[in-house]
Amino acid sequence: MNDTSQTNELRPIQHLRRIKAALPNLSEMVEAAYKIKAVTPAEEWPSWCFIPRNVWVGCIIESREDGYLDKPENLRLVMQSHILCAWRYGQGIYEFDPELLAALVDSDAPGKLPANVLMRLPEWCIYVPVSGLKFYKHELYGFFASLDFAFLDVDSGAVPCLNITEDTSNGLLSTPLPLTNCTISEAFEKVTTFYKKHKGEGVMKDVDNVDFPLLAEDIKPLISILLYLCSNAPEIDNKRKPGTSPFRIQQKRVKGGLKWFPADGPTVWSVGTEIGETLRNAGYSAPGTDTGHSKRPHLRRGHWHGYWSGPRKSEEQTFGYKWLPPMMVAAD
Repeated sequence: MNDTSQTNELRPIQHLRRIKAALPNLSEMVEAAYKIKAVTPAEEWPSWCFIPRNVWVGCIIESREDGYLDKPENLRLVMQSHILCAWRYGQGIYEFDPELLAALVDSDAPGKLPANVLMRLPEWCIYVPVSGLKFYKHELYGFFASLDFAFLDVDSGAVPCLNITEDTSNGLLSTPLPLTNCTISEAFEKVTTFYKKHKGEGVMKDVDNVDFPLLAEDIKPLISILLYLCSNAPEIDNKRKPGTSPFRIQQKRVKGGLKWFPADGPTVWSVGTEIGETLRNAGYSAPGTDTGHSKRPHLRRGHWHGYWSGPRKSEEQTFGYKWLPPMMVAAD
């Protein structure tokens, strides 16, 4: 277990310090990975993926002694470093207004995972602090989210994946979800099949003891939170630099070529300040806090609405999701 609760330092920074201490050559491995990208076909390393997990694992193996991944603690470290390394270059922390966060958590999740929407993450990797939630029976402090191009679909080879790494009281837990036009439950079925097929190779050897239905249920609120950040017009602002927007940082040109430079420190983005105030003014309260008085106006839970935009049956037509916030129903 990685206990980061004994200091006032931001939790993702604590996790990053731990990873850098264990793998001090992070920057060198990133540069090595991008030398591989220079000779890799675009279809094998899409532009929306910072570093595919299989490439990252290969870079670490190259820099370590034989048998390094045979130790479970080293395998966990590699999986965690894949996420933290991507976060290191933007270090975006997305703090939601508490009313908006509660409304999103209470929202009905979409039927199928909207891949084209979730692939619009504002940075290579983001961190979202949360409170009052549990994940797999553990207290949830927040979560990282990034995109990967991974071999998690046994029928299709490498596929787009959403990697969610939950920051819990039991340490960091990793949840990969293939974005292959499937529901959350179907995505976990694919992951389960993959892990069971490879459990003898050091990949989640205790897969038979994992409660995947519970994981699928606990991850739904996190999907709703991410969908808001990936929607067409999320309310995101930076109090220190009002009017700015997050973006996926790119390499910088230096003498001799291109180089990656980590962010100098974390950037905290405020999410949903105005819509949160609107919810408060409308009398919205999180689930479980209703007074029970019939005359009090109540709100219908928020939900996601999918829609097409652009000329019909053209390449410009795109599918998007819009979050419809809780609606006032009427007082008796």
